[in-house]
Amino acid sequence: MLSDMGDLKPKQQADIENAMHQWLASRGESASTSATRPRARMLWQAIKSEAEN
Repeated sequence: MLSDMGDLKPKQQADIENAMHQWLASRGESASTSATRPRARMLWQAIKSEAEN
């Protein structure tokens, strides 16, 4: 399911957070770290879980 993530090849959760902030900024939007971090954490945990299986 997560195998098709395009160009994003995160090595840590912070890579996902940064990508989220860049994506929002490219659309003229912004979000606080407290808004993006939980979502980045969920995605990172899913990526790690898929890699372990």
